[in-house]
Amino acid sequence: PSAGGWIAETGEGVRYSFDSIDAVTTPRGTYAWMLSRVETLFGDTTRLEWIRNPSGRPFLAAVTWGGRGDGTQYRMTFDHAMLAAPFTSYVSGTKQVLDRRVSRITIGVKSGATYAVRCHYDLAYQSSPSGPGFYLGWVARTYASGEADPPISYQYDLNTELFAAARL
Repeated sequence: PSAGGWIAETGEGVRYSFDSIDAVTTPRGTYAWMLSRVETLFGDTTRLEWIRNPSGRPFLAAVTWGGRGDGTQYRMTFDHAMLAAPFTSYVSGTKQVLDRRVSRITIGVKSGATYAVRCHYDLAYQSSPSGPGFYLGWVARTYASGEADPPISYQYDLNTELFAAARL
């Protein structure tokens, strides 16, 4: 325990911090501790920032890493798009809603007090044919220059043929 949160340390000296501000707390107590910081024995640091929706569910908003001590040389930000059909979960003991998914990831490098964009990744999803779920369909990387790599696409065996032929 540390300052209302937790620190876990590996045998190699890597410290994983779970700050109380990033915890998912319900009337029954703390349900989950979100990772806040990782620090190596050499001082390499990674920080994670979380945002919450109105139901209190956390979503990763940004990660900073690189540079000894402060861990702010690079920054990865996550843009979220709202789901057409949100999911409700009571696994924490209270209602929490999954109402968004990552739509863009942006990578920047520190330039003075801000971050200069190096590239961004756009994500697209495929809807499930049998429910409100979704699957990652493709990822496309675009550089700050405007040049882009060919998108990487993913395909899934969703058993649509099997379901179509099934007798119920």
